[in-house]
Amino acid sequence: QTILPGYWLQIMWWDSACDATLSEQIMLEVAMEIDSIVVGILGAACSKVAGALAPMAKLWRKPIVSPSATRANLDKYPYLFRIQFPDACRVRALVLLPIALG
Repeated sequence: QTILPGYWLQIMWWDSACDATLSEQIMLEVAMEIDSIVVGILGAACSKVAGALAPMAKLWRKPIVSPSATRANLDKYPYLFRIQFPDACRVRALVLLPIALG
């Protein structure tokens, strides 16, 4: 079944093992080799990697969708989208939950 007629989709993956330096190297290599076909990045599972890749994503205008980066200071990156709430939201909930439960 065709998702986007006239387009060919391919998923490529790399494991940075939550290493910010390694993730930057991988992103640079990918950008130099196949920049014209990369439309976005799914991943940057940890905050350290998301923070390292976010400035590069902004420079190259490639969105990053992170499933689990929670560090609060990541909100300043316009090309980084998170599925998980920032840590500050969870802390507030953990403080309010016992109060609500009495």
